[in-house]
Amino acid sequence: MQVVSSRAQPPVRACASLSRWRRAIMRGNRAHARGEHAVAKACYGVALRVASELYGHIADAEAGTAALVVAYHNLADTHASLGAVEDRAVCLCEAHQLLCRATTGENGELGDAWRQAALRHSRQTYAELLRFLSEQPDHARAKAVAALDPTRGASAGRPH
Repeated sequence: MQVVSSRAQPPVRACASLSRWRRAIMRGNRAHARGEHAVAKACYGVALRVASELYGHIADAEAGTAALVVAYHNLADTHASLGAVEDRAVCLCEAHQLLCRATTGENGELGDAWRQAALRHSRQTYAELLRFLSEQPDHARAKAVAALDPTRGASAGRPH
């Protein structure tokens, strides 16, 4: 389970949404710790929806990217606790694919801060995919997504 960090202070306009995300994550963490996985799944689903709405639209790219990754990974962990292997794979693959697309500019016009945050966090999404593949080595989609290289486009379109 990933926990909420209070390191970065987001701009005021994003605070309400990030607070909603944080509350959902914390409720999910408490439910998961109590073994209430269906409740945790619902809470993490809310957190993922909020983080998805924020992604690319708030000033703090680091906080926005971290929120998305934490929500995806906590939801994936909950699916694992429920024995839902395919749902876990979907979460892990979607998180890594989204960040890889962000680093290459395939997510539209994300600024450099978002691309850099996506690149940094893609290391974590990649590590989670590898952990999944160590348990499910024949999962085709996870293997394909793990083969994506988020660095191939990190400097695309910029002069050298």
